[in-house]
Amino acid sequence: MSFKASGHCRRCCGVPDNKPGTKSIYSLQHVVCRGDHDQMMVASPSSSLGPIRHERKIQNENMYMHWYTSHGPGPIQYPPADLEVEHTDLYLHLWGESAVQVWMWNRNKELWEPAKEGKAHPVLPRRRLRLQMREEPSWIMRKTATMYRGKQKCEVQ
Repeated sequence: MSFKASGHCRRCCGVPDNKPGTKSIYSLQHVVCRGDHDQMMVASPSSSLGPIRHERKIQNENMYMHWYTSHGPGPIQYPPADLEVEHTDLYLHLWGESAVQVWMWNRNKELWEPAKEGKAHPVLPRRRLRLQMREEPSWIMRKTATMYRGKQKCEVQ
């Protein structure tokens, strides 16, 4: 079954949201979401969603960022081993109402390393990892990351 992308990620790729009390019948296989939402995807029956590969240009850089997302009922130990990955690719596993696990692919060690917001980009040292919404990572300038941290502290007080 094929779906035309028309929004963002799970929504844009045409996979319907679950109704309360039901499980997803879709599992995405080799999906690419480029932010322009002109790509196709293939879905097949399963109980979880993902992984979906995303691509987006890093603002003011001659470089693209790539990340995978998956959705499941609980946490996972590691991302799947059979993914096509490049150095600095991210993997986000979303579960529950707001939980997210994040890893970054390390080409030199050939493994997924845990990552968290604020992590420095290995190739662009002035960039820091930002998780705007659970499914939307980005590489922002270090000074912007500092500004966001300051705003968060003010909101907490």
